[in-house]
Amino acid sequence: MNSTIPPQVPRLFGASGEARPLPGGQGKAFRYDNIVIKPCDDPVEWNGLAPLLSRLCPDGYRVARPVQSFDGRWVVDGWIATCKVEGTSGFAGRESESLLACRRIHQDLFNVYKSTECPSWLGSMSTIYRKAHQLAWGELLLAQAVGDHICKLLDPIVEALRPIDLPNQITHGDPGGDNILFAKKLAPAIIDISPCWRPAGYAVAIMLADGIAWEGSKPSTLVLAQDEPYIGQLMLRAVIFRLTVSVFWSGPESFAKQYSAYQPVIQWALSHKG
Repeated sequence: MNSTIPPQVPRLFGASGEARPLPGGQGKAFRYDNIVIKPCDDPVEWNGLAPLLSRLCPDGYRVARPVQSFDGRWVVDGWIATCKVEGTSGFAGRESESLLACRRIHQDLFNVYKSTECPSWLGSMSTIYRKAHQLAWGELLLAQAVGDHICKLLDPIVEALRPIDLPNQITHGDPGGDNILFAKKLAPAIIDISPCWRPAGYAVAIMLADGIAWEGSKPSTLVLAQDEPYIGQLMLRAVIFRLTVSVFWSGPESFAKQYSAYQPVIQWALSHKG
């Protein structure tokens, strides 16, 4: 998508001030004085998710609440808007409050969408992340997606997988890294919600696993989630998700580095595989 915002878009969303590119937004997300505007990758999905996010009543977390245009649209000419939230990334040392925020937002997501049926708008487009989630949950064949060599390296993890008896709900499929922000005297802000239909504990597993692999968290922080049902199994799936994403983005050459980064998580999960 063209990264130049058509002039009618900020006007319809009520943006004030000058547009400034956001770091980490691939040059496509822009911050105004009051809101953030960025391209919409999946309009069908956002039109389903945005009304639910607008109904959240955050307690113990903050959220980048969707902004509706003056004429009632969530997507305007391929662009969406969210309220600006203050904060910077920096997960290490903030694991406990991040975990609490993750659990609370998922309880609230469940409360605003209690159906046991996956909403029809979720997964309307195929993406690398969606494919990786499907691989992590055995809904696609690994060998066909990542090749025999990578598949063999993942065998110890795959062989340890066991069935999980947990309900699915709308879940943030990418809750760590730059998608959780911290500001002084404020609860963590959870942004860029990438929805998937999985157990809520899967988001907890991804968040903590990513913290160890990428954010400098100590492996001992995994004990924060030891009371999560099936946590070992959820961690194994979180690792498969991240490793397959790395293969899709960077090719097989990136796999060894990523596999090494997640080793503490893998070893912990294998000892708690349940």
